Amino acid sequence: MSNEISNSALRLAVLAAIAVGGVLIVAQALAPRIAVNERAALLNDFESLTGVVLKDDDLPGAIGHGFDICRDGMALRVLITAVPGYGGPVELAIASDGTQIRGVRVLRHEETPGIGDIIAKHTGPWIAQFRGLPLARPADWSVDTVTGATITTRAVIAAVTDTVRNAHVRPCAS
Repeated sequence: MSNEISNSALRLAVLAAIAVGGVLIVAQALAPRIAVNERAALLNDFESLTGVVLKDDDLPGAIGHGFDICRDGMALRVLITAVPGYGGPVELAIASDGTQIRGVRVLRHEETPGIGDIIAKHTGPWIAQFRGLPLARPADWSVDTVTGATITTRAVIAAVTDTVRNAHVRPCAS
């Protein structure tokens, strides 16, 4: 009986090792495709954020804290920042053209499902209220918080306000 249990345990361990090995092989094989798709999704996000058609060359290899774009003589800056929200960090992309905010996008968050959706909807009314706000006087902005998501919305407002104070857009090279 003990021998049967040992044989069963050995078979199970071999099967588990084969399954894990298979998953690792598939993950390794798909990694380049996943990276290409993630970059394409990021490019799409930044296009809708800036309102400018972007090429893959416009994005640096590592996004880091942001990047500059020059298109048809127009200079744009996309800044990446993170702020602690209620459920964890909220990562934001903020685009400006030197005079106003072109858009704000939540890239990642760990907020409560349902509540965090308020800030994460790319075309939702809450996140859209930043579009067009002047960079010159953030103290004059009238941006509403959301009941039930006050900590998160206040954190996002503070992050956008702090980030645009340093959003100096570099002119395009002639």
